Parts: sequence; C-alpha cells; structure tokens
Amino acid sequence: MKIFQSEMGPVFQYESIEELTYNLLNCIGLSVRADGKIIDTELNTYGGAEVKLSGKSIKASIDPNNIHYAGEGEVMLDILTNYKVMNEFFGFFLDKKKAFDGQEALTYYPTDTEDDKGNKICCMNVKFVDNSVVSSEFFYNRCLTIVDMIFKIGECNVDVHNFDVISN
Repeated sequence: MKIFQSEMGPVFQYESIEELTYNLLNCIGLSVRADGKIIDTELNTYGGAEVKLSGKSIKASIDPNNIHYAGEGEVMLDILTNYKVMNEFFGFFLDKKKAFDGQEALTYYPTDTEDDKGNKICCMNVKFVDNSVVSSEFFYNRCLTIVDMIFKIGECNVDVHNFDVISN
C-alpha cells in the first residue's frame, strides 16, 4: 500500500487486487469468510449475513495464497473484469447506504467520452434524491468507475488509477 497526501488528507493506493478487494469490502462493512463467501458484518445476525446477488452467494479472494472459486449457485466478485456483477453489486451498495444512512440514490449512469488520443474513457454518476450528483474519476476500465464510486460515497480516500489499463 502507498499513501499520498492531498488537500483532503491521506489517499491510499493498493498494490494488489486482493488488497484492493479487501479494502473495498471493508469500506462497505463486508468481509470474507474462510470459504470465500462475502458476509455483511453490519447486520445483527450471528457471524454476519451472507450477501447474495440474483439469489447467488458472492465469493471473493482477498489473499493471494488462498484463492477462491465460484461453485454452483455462486458468483465471483471480480472487481476489475466482470462489469455485470459489479453493476449489480453497486446496486446492493446503494441499497445498503439507503437502509443504513438514509442516503438514497435516484439513479446511476455512466458517461463515456474519449481521451486526447481517441481512447474510450468513462465515469460513473450517481444522482441522489436531494438532486446532488457524485461522479467518479474517468477510467478506461468501466469496472473501476464503480470501484471509485463505492470508495467516494463510502468516504474512503482511495486512488485506483494504478489498476487502469487501456483495453483493446
């Protein structure tokens, strides 16, 4: 992990996908059980409630020495490559923010544009019921727009640009 100073305080930059995944989940109040399944530790249930997307358990790998794989009825939270799962996970995150903090989103939507070399870049925007709009940074990787938004809305100062690459 690297730490940078900004006008808003320290900014964290993680060096591995496992470290990034762990801290993303932590920012949301989630953790990973020994079997790789993601649980919500903020719920008042013994040991935390299993998080599901479309009725499937979500698994994640947060230790490079203990990699997990999805089985039947499970899905992997691959935060850099599976936009469909990340989009649904973002909906879960926004629902949780509404339930726990009363912070209600009306909608969220991507904005696409091009960089100065003609490469496609995008950001994610969230419009809240008070008409405020929060936008992510621009990235080549669409999944990172969601990761960046979760950290922003979760008030975690994290820079994820080191994971961004131009896809061909």
